[in-house]
Amino acid sequence: ANLNVVFTGMFARAGFEVIEAGMAEPATGGRFSVAKVEEDYQTGNDLKSATLQSIAAGMRTAGVPYVALGTLDIAPAGKDPATGLVRVGVTVNAKVYNVSKAIPSTQAAVGPVQYAGVGPDESTARGSALTQAANNAARELTSQLTAKGIQ
Repeated sequence: ANLNVVFTGMFARAGFEVIEAGMAEPATGGRFSVAKVEEDYQTGNDLKSATLQSIAAGMRTAGVPYVALGTLDIAPAGKDPATGLVRVGVTVNAKVYNVSKAIPSTQAAVGPVQYAGVGPDESTARGSALTQAANNAARELTSQLTAKGIQ
């Protein structure tokens, strides 16, 4: 499953204007780097403070007021006791920040929430779990934002 399409699609269907990070990067005046975000996530589940600040400053420069960030952590595959099929768990954490002010604030948050996918093989089970996690996290975030009147 293309998780980016799942996640951004949910926001777009909820009426939000979605701008991909790679599309915004050139408009940030060099303040934001997709590669830097990817580098931080390769060494853990958290972004370094400097990276978060560069995201906020860069998106402010680009005129992008809100930023969604999240992680999907995959657990090792196991056997589902009810079906005997392969089971994979995924934990999702996600936040939407308002970066339009000097000090960004969290506008919506979800997680940690766990989802499980079951299938005949690990790849199918993992894809199912990831899709469920991305769909549900995006749905919860858009619901929180809409409840606050943010569109």
